[in-house]
Amino acid sequence: MTRLTALFLVILMMAACAAALADDEKTPIAVSFQVYYPTSSETKDVFGNAWTGFGLDVLRLQDTEKWRPLISFHGMTTNDIGDATIIAANFGMQKTFGDEDDDVQPFVVLQAGPYWGDVEVPSLGVDESKLGFNANVEGGIIINKRFQLKVRYDYYSRIGGFSFDGFTISAGIKLFEL
Repeated sequence: MTRLTALFLVILMMAACAAALADDEKTPIAVSFQVYYPTSSETKDVFGNAWTGFGLDVLRLQDTEKWRPLISFHGMTTNDIGDATIIAANFGMQKTFGDEDDDVQPFVVLQAGPYWGDVEVPSLGVDESKLGFNANVEGGIIINKRFQLKVRYDYYSRIGGFSFDGFTISAGIKLFEL
């Protein structure tokens, strides 16, 4: 099993558990494909300019009058000169704009939570796995209550001496409701 497949399966299991705890009668779960771009030039040199990953979110179609709680999971992996895997569990709030019956609903999300990171760069003597802190802000749109497009900026506490702060662009689709 590849690291990317294992990453996707772990995130899928975590999202299913989160959906079971959600407050809605039926909770739409969306999966997204993500491309992450680190902002640190040192991180880009060692791990590459773009990484791929997956995310699972509770797709919040909501009354636009209030902020609503949100749980999401995302993970990414890369192997260039060094190997790195990051899996984050975020808890936060989402605000959707416009009418909930609109074909396109813009939204913003503020989140924070733990992440697990595994970084290995044999040429630099770096081999570290640890829990850290992640915080992010994202904006996007939900289309026809089924598709989502998002841009996110993440802050990660350092691991292995590297900063993994960066931007993520993702596209997702509602898979099912729990």
